[in-house]
Amino acid sequence: MKIEESVALLERVKRELGAIDDPGTGVNILSLGLIRHLAVTEEGAVSIELRPSSPQCPVVAGLAVRIKEAVGALEGITNITIRVTGHRMAQMLNVMLADKGDGE
Repeated sequence: MKIEESVALLERVKRELGAIDDPGTGVNILSLGLIRHLAVTEEGAVSIELRPSSPQCPVVAGLAVRIKEAVGALEGITNITIRVTGHRMAQMLNVMLADKGDGE
């Protein structure tokens, strides 16, 4: 994949993330600042860091899976890694997300 294609893929990923609302607030996760890191490689691998608004957030697992499914369905994505930070169950969630085949 060329640099221009990976930049275009990054923009598609951002649009997809912008269409996902936080269930508790109804505001999209990009506007809320829940995505702390987002990268797309020239090979089409996506890396996302998700930091919920609260360390006790009860919907973070479902939100992470929803992000993974939505972004993973985009054409050109070869791998997706989602890392949850700032949550009391982050370590367990990251193991769960890795077991779902995101390459961690």
